[in-house]
Amino acid sequence: NDNENRKKLNQQAKMLLDLITDRVIPILRQPLASIPFSELDLSRISHMTDTTPTSPIRSQINKRTDRKQTPNRRSLKHRRSSLQTDYSFVNLSYCSAVSLLNSCCIISSEWLAVGGGSGVVEIASASSKWCHALSCTNNSQDLLASFLRLAVQLSANQNYALWEMILLQPPPTHSVEIALLKKAFTLCLFSTTEKGQSGLLNAVIKAACVGLKYEEDNNNSTTEKDDEESIWPYNDCISIALEVIASQFKASIAFAEILINYDKNNSDKALPFPVKWILYLSKQNAITATSIKNMLLKHNNNDN
Repeated sequence: NDNENRKKLNQQAKMLLDLITDRVIPILRQPLASIPFSELDLSRISHMTDTTPTSPIRSQINKRTDRKQTPNRRSLKHRRSSLQTDYSFVNLSYCSAVSLLNSCCIISSEWLAVGGGSGVVEIASASSKWCHALSCTNNSQDLLASFLRLAVQLSANQNYALWEMILLQPPPTHSVEIALLKKAFTLCLFSTTEKGQSGLLNAVIKAACVGLKYEEDNNNSTTEKDDEESIWPYNDCISIALEVIASQFKASIAFAEILINYDKNNSDKALPFPVKWILYLSKQNAITATSIKNMLLKHNNNDN
């Protein structure tokens, strides 16, 4: 029973995750499409027994307030059509959505940190859907830090679904964001067990498989020049992760071993990038090159 309880969130927490997925993310993806906050009722995620009033009791001063200066609900309803084209209102909706999403990522991170891994599956599933907001214009700068914080906590609980989605997003344009991404990825590489490190490295491969399939399905083929000059020619964060891995000797060796054995373990899913990545890792320094060469020799001897 204890194990089952650790894997589940209570109803209020689930409703918060659903609220972000169904109501907040659409605003970040299509800010001008609608005004979902006009119908938003956050009290639904609170306990039903909570008797705390949602607003202060109306005082005599409030009663004497000029009604012409304080529009009622009916007048606001008639103004909705004009609000939809009011850019100040759109900006308010955007800022509210970013604030709610950031808050939910931080709350989820803290929950995982103190809850012993309770709700990992639900939080990972929901946050993977939220990650699409990072690919929208101007959203990455506002959201990346809280997403990385959540990804680190999920990695500590052996779940890398959010990292797979983050790696598929367009790379940050600001040096501060790039440094933040590298720092978070490095932290996950070395703050987990050997099994955890392997899970994160495999997440890079899974993300590459998804990205490669997407590019092929959309006929976004690269030129031979791009293939020769870049370890990963597509516009996402995978190349940044590869740079971090290559800069660390232990991570490079562990990743090379996974890549060497990849074709053997996935014979039906042959991919073009493992060989290139192994060569890339070998070029970092002489010690890494020697270690990888020995692994390749051992691998070939085992096959023979």
